[in-house]
Amino acid sequence: MVVETASKIKVFIVKSQESKREPKNGSSTTLPNKANLKKELTKHDLEAQELINQILNMAEIG
Repeated sequence: MVVETASKIKVFIVKSQESKREPKNGSSTTLPNKANLKKELTKHDLEAQELINQILNMAEIG
């Protein structure tokens, strides 16, 4: 259970880092759609909160 949660956290961190990278096609001057960015942030925030809750629950059980 702990290993599974740790791997989910690792995947989440990698996804977060990828979403912060500059576009590879050199179009860094174009602004991303704010609505899409907000959706992504909200999705990542919810995933992070869920993982934190799982870790806290495991800590209480263990």
